[in-house]
This record gives sequence, structure tokens and C-alpha cells, in this order.
Amino acid sequence: MLRWRPSDRVEVNSFYGNVMIPHDRNMPLIFTGGAYLPPKVERRYFGLDWTISKARRHFFGSLATVALSYSWQVRGGLFRWENVATQLRTELYRNVQPDGSANRTVVASEDASSRSTSGEARLSHTRTEGGRRHTIHVTARGRATRRNYGPTAVVDLGPASIATRVDAPEPEFLFGADSDDHIRQLTGGIGYEGRWPGVGELSLGVQKANYEKVSNLPGLSPLVTKDDPWLINGTVAAYLTPKLVAYAGYTRGLEESGTAPANAVNRNSAPPALRTSQRDAGIRYTIAPGVNFVAGLFDVRKPYFTLDPDRVYRQLGTVRHRGIELSLAGQPAPGLTVIGGAVLLDAEVSGEAVSLGVIGPKPVGIAGRTLRFNADYRLPFFAPLSIDLGLNNRSSQAAGSQVHEALGGEQLTTGPKTTVDIGARYRFKLAAVPAVLRVQVTNLFDSYAWDAASNGSLRFSDTRRVAATLAADF
Repeated sequence: MLRWRPSDRVEVNSFYGNVMIPHDRNMPLIFTGGAYLPPKVERRYFGLDWTISKARRHFFGSLATVALSYSWQVRGGLFRWENVATQLRTELYRNVQPDGSANRTVVASEDASSRSTSGEARLSHTRTEGGRRHTIHVTARGRATRRNYGPTAVVDLGPASIATRVDAPEPEFLFGADSDDHIRQLTGGIGYEGRWPGVGELSLGVQKANYEKVSNLPGLSPLVTKDDPWLINGTVAAYLTPKLVAYAGYTRGLEESGTAPANAVNRNSAPPALRTSQRDAGIRYTIAPGVNFVAGLFDVRKPYFTLDPDRVYRQLGTVRHRGIELSLAGQPAPGLTVIGGAVLLDAEVSGEAVSLGVIGPKPVGIAGRTLRFNADYRLPFFAPLSIDLGLNNRSSQAAGSQVHEALGGEQLTTGPKTTVDIGARYRFKLAAVPAVLRVQVTNLFDSYAWDAASNGSLRFSDTRRVAATLAADF
């Protein structure tokens, strides 16, 4: 990060980042052939040595702030992001049987890329009256994105097993034509922020978006999708007591959708942007100085895209995520820092596909309960050293969208998962430079579980691992 302040009214912050990934080998994707989970196999890499992915990423931008006067301010930013995957290899194990046998397929692509340029300008005017502060924002945003999915080849490598590693030579890939899409979005809006110390806060905003996506698929005419919705947001907070704040909010937005996964027959196809809505309300309570508790209700709704029984990635309904979120964070005692959170989620898919029994009502890969707790304690008799503990728990997940007669018309689910992590940090000077040595043991009790992804693939949880890292702040 580079900061430049030519005067007390002007500040410019610029950044640049570059990431090279010359050798990335992911665990193969597992798909069972029926209403059962894969067998409990040894947790090791069972894929092919040559299914390697390579990529490079770089991003840069600048954000400038100019104070025109005491009450007027201009902020603007320009940003660039590029991700180029020169080689992508995804290994699929389909129709996995109870003994671990499967059909193995490799999906390969070359020179897939995503490049995006975005910018924003905001003019703000602030007015104070007594202790009250009012701010009006006028904003303009723009984004241009081009995604090239690269030529793709799919090769069937025949029988294999997730229980026993079976090697195979790398074939000659016959790549087909590539596909791409271009996205342009312009948004203008106006917003208001009001703050009254000790009483409350109010935020309101309205935006008009203009969105266009042009998708180019091999052998087809360009597919153009457009949308120009009004987007609104509003939040209100009331200070009920010096320690207790109640809040509520509503947002209607436009969200870019992901692309079809590698196991879809229409892989890499990109659905249009999704109209979403979110409602939330809750309280923030200061238990003690530096210790805060938050409890909130939320309700998020958006179109639901997943694979149908023919493995076509398309919209199959609307998904609603509603639930309770709890968090506790702070320093309840000298040297002790705790962060805890819980999400109790009722996620449900509705629509014609659910009513007809094409898919089940539970979104794939979503857990109804997620619990996390982390604590770090700095030893009072040796301040450079601290020890830490992490507890993680989730409930079962839907492992596929289909319903099965063998399961009484229900979807296949994974079991719950609980892991415990322990570690320590040692802070010291390395050639007069602050440094931290970090040692951590993850999944201390080596628990075994299956995790489900949104595309219906499964992978076993990581084994117990010990990691050591050294970080220095130059």
C-alpha cells in the first residue's frame, strides 16, 4: 500500500498485488451413484499426478479523497483485477459405488481468464446541527468484465477407485471452441446518513442500475441479457440504553451469479445477474468494556441455480435463507481474547421443481447449524507467548438435490462434523524486525467426515495436521 498526501486536503492510496500459482493440485471431486455416502477410505491424494492447474493473478488500483471544504468531500477509485488460468485440470469420480469403484473423467481447459475494471465516484455533503450529523451522498459506479472460459476437452479415463490409486497416462486433449461473456454495469444513486449520538442512526439509499451481459457460446448466436432494476437499502439503529442498541435493515440488490460447475453438461455457462433481497434485525449489547454480544435475525431470498437430474445447471426455484446469528467478541479478562459465533439456519428451496419432486427442498452443501469458538490467551508470566484454541461444529448438509425413494423421499445428507484446533504464537524480534512464530495442530482428534459442495460433489475432511509459519513485518 502506497499513501501520498500532497496536502492536508488530498490523500491518495494505491496498491498492487501479484500472485503466481505454478503448481496447484486439487483433490478430485466425488459423486456417488445412489442414496449413500462414499465408503470410509484412507484420507490421501488418490488422483493423477498430471492433473495440475496453473494460474496467475494481479490486481491494482487507487483510491483518492479530496476535502473541498469543511462540509464537501469527493472520493473516487479505479481498480483492475485479472485472473488467468493457463491450465485447468479437474478430475471427476462419478457413479462411486459402496466399494469405492467409480468412473473417472478429466475436464481440461486452457487459457481461461477473467478481467475486470471498475470505478466509483462519490460526492458527499455533511451538515451538522447541534449533536446531529446529516450526510448526503451522490454516487456513480461502473464495471466492465470480460470472462473467457478457454477451450475445453472432456476425456473418459474408464474405471478407477477412490480407495486405491490407479494411475493413467495423460491423454492428448482435443480442445473445442472457447466461450466468453462480456458484462457491463452502470449504477447511479443517492443516499442519506443520519447520526444522533446517544439516540440513533439512519441510513437510506436508492440506486438505478443498468446491466448488460453478452454471452458467446460455440455455434450459437450471442445471447444478450439486460436488466435495469431499482435497488434500495435502508437501516435504522436505536440506542435503547448506553449498552443496548437495536437495529433493522432491508436491502434489494443485484448479484453476479457463478458459472456452471465442471460436472455440468453446460459447464462454464453463466446465468444472468440475480435480483436478491435481505431483511435483518437484532440487538448489540456491551456486556462489559471491550466485550460485545450481537444477536440478529435474517431473511435472504434469491433465485436458486443448481444441477437438475440431467446435470444441466439452471434455475430450479427460489432459495430462502432465514435464521438466527449470534456472536460474542472481546477481552473478558487480561490477556484473554475470545471470538464466538453461531448461525442457526433454515434454508429452503421453493418452486415448481420442488413441487414436482424434481429436486428436494434443501439447498445443496448448506448446514443448518454452524458453531465456531476461538480463544487466545497470552501467558502472564511470559508475555511473548500465547496459546489458542479453536472449536468448530456444523450439522449435516444436503449432499445432492435429488430425492431418493430409498431414503423415504428425502435428499441424501452428510453427517455432522466437529473439529478441535490448538496452537501457540511466539512474538520476538528478528534482526530488529517484529516477527511471529506460529505453530498449530488442526483437527486434533483426527475426526472423519464428508463435506458437500454446492455442485453435489463430496470430499473427506482433512486429517490431523501440524503447521508452522514464520511472519515478519518489514
